[in-house]
Amino acid sequence: MRKIIVASLLIFIFTLISFSSSSYAEQQESKTNIQLTNTQKAELAKLNEEILVKKKELIGKYVEFGIITPEKGAKIRAHMDDRFARMKENGFICYRMHCGHKGRHQLHNQQSKNDQN
Repeated sequence: MRKIIVASLLIFIFTLISFSSSSYAEQQESKTNIQLTNTQKAELAKLNEEILVKKKELIGKYVEFGIITPEKGAKIRAHMDDRFARMKENGFICYRMHCGHKGRHQLHNQQSKNDQN
């Protein structure tokens, strides 16, 4: 009796996992077809620019207070500029690279491979 219960629980879990993974794939596919208007892109650009300026200010304060070195601050700012440029190229649509938790490393690795080619 116990074997039957364990077997049926395992079947239930595997069925649940297979359905959830297929729905997740469908959700990801629908999110990649998003098209923004020029007004929406401009609004996102403005907000992202404001965030970038504030984050750079924060890094400047960390350097000023001695929390991080000036070299490290410059490296962080350069990385932030690079990320902003990539977001701008993508029309400020983040394809799950930094906006989500699941699958972001896989997409990031794919983009890294594309950058190398």
